[in-house]
Amino acid sequence: MRKLLWCGGVLVLFLVAPLRAEPTPPKLLKETWDAAYLEGAKSGSVHTTVQEIERDGKKVVRTTLSMSLQIKRYNEVVPLRMETSTDETPEGKVVGLTLTQFLDKGKKFVVTGTVEGDSLVLRTANDPKGKPVPWDDKVLGMARQESLFHDKKVKPGDKLEYLSFEPSLGTTVKVRATVKPAEEVDLLETIKEGATVRVNRVKKTLVRVEAVTDKVEVNGNAIQLPRLVSWLDKDRQPVRSELDMPGLGQLTLYRTTQKVAEQEGVAPTLLPDLGLGTLIPLDRPVPHIHDAKAVVYRITVKGEDDAATTFAKDGRQKIKKITDDSFELTVRALRKPATVENPSEAKKEFSGSSYFLDAEDDKVKALAADAVGRETDAWRKAQKVEKWVHDNMRPSSAIGFASASQVANDKQGDCRQHAMLTAAMCRAAGVPSRTALGLVYAPDGEKKAILGFHMWTEVWVKGQWLGIDATLGQGGVGPGHLKISDHSWADTHTLAPLLPVTRVMGKLKVEVVKVEE
Repeated sequence: MRKLLWCGGVLVLFLVAPLRAEPTPPKLLKETWDAAYLEGAKSGSVHTTVQEIERDGKKVVRTTLSMSLQIKRYNEVVPLRMETSTDETPEGKVVGLTLTQFLDKGKKFVVTGTVEGDSLVLRTANDPKGKPVPWDDKVLGMARQESLFHDKKVKPGDKLEYLSFEPSLGTTVKVRATVKPAEEVDLLETIKEGATVRVNRVKKTLVRVEAVTDKVEVNGNAIQLPRLVSWLDKDRQPVRSELDMPGLGQLTLYRTTQKVAEQEGVAPTLLPDLGLGTLIPLDRPVPHIHDAKAVVYRITVKGEDDAATTFAKDGRQKIKKITDDSFELTVRALRKPATVENPSEAKKEFSGSSYFLDAEDDKVKALAADAVGRETDAWRKAQKVEKWVHDNMRPSSAIGFASASQVANDKQGDCRQHAMLTAAMCRAAGVPSRTALGLVYAPDGEKKAILGFHMWTEVWVKGQWLGIDATLGQGGVGPGHLKISDHSWADTHTLAPLLPVTRVMGKLKVEVVKVEE
């Protein structure tokens, strides 16, 4: 069962909005609360409601899942919220869904979906006509998934397959659930003592269910969503669930009361650190790596049967397969445009304005004009934008994901905000751009070598892609930037472009084979 919307280390977040105004008040059919723990530390809550509403003159069941978490990035505690809903007929057919991506400072991007024949038409405020995506009427909504094991009266050894729609990816996935033998696990038990409520951990023997999905493709990357493990009570209702969140560790949900679920954790400092926890030690330091001509790395991806496909191949990077789970990655510096015969033009998706890279925003255009001045050379324009963003942004790890226009107003953030603003300003200045996602070399305070997950910008100049990084502000990128993927952010309403890194999070071993000075 996948009632719990998948979240990766980059955490796709949603906030619900009604599909239509209901003429009659909704009737509450069911309500549950779960306490959420990350690696054993209290992190937040999950609230699920099932309501009967009237839609287009017919009764439908709306299930809404709201998740509120706290996570830690580089010692900064950041609140995160996620919420999504599905509308189903009494027979279990999904007729619509709603999701709103929740960004920094309460900003939100609403997407509503309506099933129309064999398509799900996704609409936004900027696109009221909508964009159809393939739809299968066998998709189960959240209400049906919640009751599936109860209705089937499952027992150990049973196997179920069903379709679920993943809003974070905008696609349908097949879920394969296997019912395992009962086992003893912890649950939360509430005990009232006068006006106070005490919580005990108790042992219960519960049936275990493991649910996995088929791999899904995001921008050419085959991604395996985390396995969801649930434990069912005697009524075959889930009362405890677990999944491994890349970069964060194990998220455990315990069915409990609202008061217990919403109770704050006593020690947020005990939360796993998404930033520090994903750093990758390198076998040796490489002084002045960003000034080197090339570096050859040997990369091992634990558990991968085709590791050579986890990193990008392009003008900077070459890959040589060694074994199924390891390969050599040669990264060369490209610090200025090379001569290209008959250079092609960049595709329109890299020049236009989109929701996240809103290059047509007045503030973004004004900053771009200020940064480039009278410069006409595309590469020099890009370098000037890189320098402007580097010089004018205030570093912060406590900022949620945001559009370029919001970053332009706030002028603060980490590598994500630097990269998004740089890309949008380059487009506003007439230079096609995209963002790149991967690893960057950064020695720590003890002069040890580490690689951290990182985002930077690439620009199309004279028929080739060149990298710039406003976080470092060095006028280009060298072999210390190892790219996993890139994206234009065109027609993108979710944070799915960030997900390819989850394929390798917690699985990497990186060694330096050779350095070319």
